[in-house]
Amino acid sequence: MTEAQAWTIEISDPIDLYVKEYEPEISPLRKGNLMARLRSVILFDPNG
Repeated sequence: MTEAQAWTIEISDPIDLYVKEYEPEISPLRKGNLMARLRSVILFDPNG
């Protein structure tokens, strides 16, 4: 049996910086979509 590793990565700062710089009028729906995409990048490329 293998052991799974878990960690928490805070994504609020990069999302907030992006929104502030490039899309200050972003809708909550689009911001949620952006957050989901960033979570996917982190999930599928943990070793860079």
